[in-house]
Amino acid sequence: WGWYAFWLVLVLLAAGAGYYYVFVRQAPTPPPPPPVPHYKRALDALDAIERKQLVEKGLYKEFYIRVSDVLREYVEGQFGLPASERTTEEFLENLQQSALLGLQEQLLLKEFLRHCDLVKFAGTEPTSEEIKNTFDTCKQFVKDTAKTQLQAPMPGEEAE
Repeated sequence: WGWYAFWLVLVLLAAGAGYYYVFVRQAPTPPPPPPVPHYKRALDALDAIERKQLVEKGLYKEFYIRVSDVLREYVEGQFGLPASERTTEEFLENLQQSALLGLQEQLLLKEFLRHCDLVKFAGTEPTSEEIKNTFDTCKQFVKDTAKTQLQAPMPGEEAE
């Protein structure tokens, strides 16, 4: 009986180990996907705004709020400058104190954000040309600054 007991215990241990290995043990978690680059998120958000057709519906203020928010979130993520919870003046002052963007980009942002504020807060109704220019400026700013940060061509563009 001693040998039978020994083999019975051995089989039960093997069965328990097999059960644990197959049913209880956690499979290793796969690594998280790589983070989406800030420029890609911003361009996707701008495309989503365009698809909502806010301008065609006459929702200019909503359009300008969304576009300026995309730009602020992009700048905050890409350059680490607090932008979302700041007034335009506070943000521009922080931008001037940092050396992250050149003078041309700073002036472009200043003009862009002040124009957005006129529509958002002063109720100015923009012309169709101003709307198109605002949207294109935001998109181009994201592409240009992403290029300088990455030092590589954007997807779909040839190397210069």
